[in-house]
Amino acid sequence: MKLLTFLIACLFLSYCTPHKIIQVSEDYFDPKTIETTSSFDQTWDKLIDLFAQNGLSIKLIDKSSGLMVSERALLPSTIELDPGKLKNPKAYAVSPKVSSATRNKPLYYELTGEWNVRLKRSDKGTLIYVNIGNVEGKSVSFDEHENAIVYTKLCPNCKSTGVFEDMIAGVIK
Repeated sequence: MKLLTFLIACLFLSYCTPHKIIQVSEDYFDPKTIETTSSFDQTWDKLIDLFAQNGLSIKLIDKSSGLMVSERALLPSTIELDPGKLKNPKAYAVSPKVSSATRNKPLYYELTGEWNVRLKRSDKGTLIYVNIGNVEGKSVSFDEHENAIVYTKLCPNCKSTGVFEDMIAGVIK
């Protein structure tokens, strides 16, 4: 009986433990700039191929302004274990996390966003600016009957990890 009481007390205390929201560190930023010696036309063609090979539909494409925007797509996402150290280093986006005494979990699940890519001619070749915009994530809360309620919210604090941008740099160079 004492063991059962102890276990119930531990369970109760774990629910009473304050949860702290920890924002993404300053190690991630948007937009990322990539410079290549390839011509504007070569870079443009490679980017279109990259989007197609990765299943990213293009919502807006304007070669004269160098602008390419993807349709909203699922962003493989993760949290930071420590500042600058990702739980999943292959993820495209990092979300703030909720920290409690027992575990850390993402503040947002199933992140989606639009990749914005802008190309500019330069003296040395082409400059590529990449960022994710309109990032949304699902957040879960509970009502007074402990029913889960899922909200989709904008996530202005979610950031790119640089993995997608590194993939672009690898294909372009």
